[in-house]
Amino acid sequence: MLDHLRNQVIETLAPTRQITLTTGGIAGLQTSVVPCESMGLCLYVRVPRMSDHLANIEDQPECVAVTEAWELRGVARRIAPSDYPPLALARASAAEWDALIEIRPTRLQIARRDGVGYAATIDID
Repeated sequence: MLDHLRNQVIETLAPTRQITLTTGGIAGLQTSVVPCESMGLCLYVRVPRMSDHLANIEDQPECVAVTEAWELRGVARRIAPSDYPPLALARASAAEWDALIEIRPTRLQIARRDGVGYAATIDID
């Protein structure tokens, strides 16, 4: 990936604190609004430990994360508490009841300012 595209992805994800997460798999289609935080190219989200998202991610790790400004497709995996990155999201008061999911993006589509369609699509290796 070219450096300027990598930086654009990082800058697009950095200010985001909440997304709509969609997963599909053994538990069916699941959609939830969840807290998030990014680190580099990775997006981290917190879901309840009993969430059907976790079953779906084990069965089928592809997922979609959406905000008003962008749509991200990626591959998700649950992170063990011993492997949590240094994020405020992982240290939040509700974190002990939740699981942390890492999403490694495969494609980011950045919305146009007028909200109709996408201004850019960035494929991420």
